[in-house]
Amino acid sequence: MSRQSDNKNTKQVRIDAELHKLLKIEAAETRSTIKRLIESIILESYDPTTNKWKK
Repeated sequence: MSRQSDNKNTKQVRIDAELHKLLKIEAAETRSTIKRLIESIILESYDPTTNKWKK
């Protein structure tokens, strides 16, 4: 068990280098941030009313 305590409301997302590169390019082209892109992808893929991932 980890001894680290994470009391923050935010979470870290680990992505590989190639995905990071693609997100960085998309963020620059859309004048957005990687964080906003990831959040929008999650919101499009998750249904909070049913607590399930969309297919």
